[in-house]
Amino acid sequence: MTATPKAFISYSWDTHRHKAWVQALATRLRRDGIDVTLDQWHIVPGDMLPKFMETAIRESDYVLIVCTPNYRNKSNTRKGGVGYEGDIISGEVFGKNNQRKFVPILRLGDVDTAIPTGLIGKIYIDLRDSPYFESNYRELLITLHGARPPAPPIGPRPSFASIAPISFALSMFKEPIFGLERGMLIAGLLLVVISILYLWTAQERTSASPGKQNIKIEATTLSSLKERTLKPTDHFKECNRCPEMIVVPAGIFQMGSPENEPRRLKNEGPQQQVTISSQFAVGRFPVTFDEWDACTADGGCGGYRPSDQNWGRGQRPVINVSWKDAMSYVSWLSQKTSKAYRLPSDAEREYFTRAGTTTPFWWGNTISPEQANYNGNFPYNGGVKGQYRGKTVPVDTFSPNPWGLYQVHGNVAEWVQDCFQADRLDVPRDGSARVEVECTYRIIRGGSWRGGPTYARSATRFGGIADKRDTLRSFRVVRTLAP
Repeated sequence: MTATPKAFISYSWDTHRHKAWVQALATRLRRDGIDVTLDQWHIVPGDMLPKFMETAIRESDYVLIVCTPNYRNKSNTRKGGVGYEGDIISGEVFGKNNQRKFVPILRLGDVDTAIPTGLIGKIYIDLRDSPYFESNYRELLITLHGARPPAPPIGPRPSFASIAPISFALSMFKEPIFGLERGMLIAGLLLVVISILYLWTAQERTSASPGKQNIKIEATTLSSLKERTLKPTDHFKECNRCPEMIVVPAGIFQMGSPENEPRRLKNEGPQQQVTISSQFAVGRFPVTFDEWDACTADGGCGGYRPSDQNWGRGQRPVINVSWKDAMSYVSWLSQKTSKAYRLPSDAEREYFTRAGTTTPFWWGNTISPEQANYNGNFPYNGGVKGQYRGKTVPVDTFSPNPWGLYQVHGNVAEWVQDCFQADRLDVPRDGSARVEVECTYRIIRGGSWRGGPTYARSATRFGGIADKRDTLRSFRVVRTLAP
């Protein structure tokens, strides 16, 4: 970057001390070659604050977001100037896919309590008071000046037929070592190494190729008569390695959260009445590693074998799967059973999570780690702190909701069909999915083993890049039923 970089600092007026810290940061950045725009310098009485913010954000090369718990609260609830900036930032990030322009600066609190929901997952600069402040500040300067060293160049393809390495290798066989000919010693060592490598790669080939296992998938598809006689809470499986499905009733519900719900996010409102006109079937659990591995063993799911992080496979939910991976699974399942399997819509996911309830969680207004797997270090709504397990648990852990569905709160966040809208709740009133031709971000629901309780609530919805894989995300399937 040859021109002087321009940066705008977004922050909340927490205290006079915090404002002074922000001004000191801006001053130092300007001395280090960054053209910083700061409200304390560049706006005066009579100016239009919204216009100043919009112009500053859109004309800057970078927006430095000084994250504190107070900033996060104002951004998520869209209060005051921070809330207005949040709307602009969301539009830039999700509308223009302008990711690197916005750099979170962690000043107070931690990732879960200070960084706004829409920025979770972005690499941040930690400028909290610590021995690493100076090195982290230098990292910020390198980023703003575009001075990060490039990757080394890729060299030419080596000539594997060259005689020089062979001559060198042959020369190693001439001199005796410990009374043995060097050639004998090296040859023996090579045999040992080759044997170890062969055994290791053979094991890897076996574990990485479940398609070669002798797994027989036997379809037991429901007959048309049986399908039409299903009642709510009935369950069924349509192959021996398929997900167990449970029938949920038709109904009407209020989607989203009320304005007085603690830690409510802006995109959870305004509440909407949604009508689910027909019953449908939902996976009783998130899709497990056993079920995913059956798909790959049968030649489906692109042969992809996601890592279990050494936490265990079996009945733990499959992780390290993207939205596109989830779509490949439902495609295989539909083909295997000749039935219409899919991901749930955003509205359906909240409908069967609530199971007729209206509280933040199906069991009530608070949450504890005895009820769900989440980061228990963070209490919610007067609750208490508890265990943070730091990984997933088997899918049948904890009690099911009133409709018989397990782990609709926590453990793994689940992909749904819809495209993500960052600013407000606006879904089809018939419970169908909102989709677009080009959709980079898809909605994720349910919270995860690493997230705080805010993200495990029934109404919480956030977005994820459709082709991203990580340890937090999984999915469960839905089956359309004959009327």
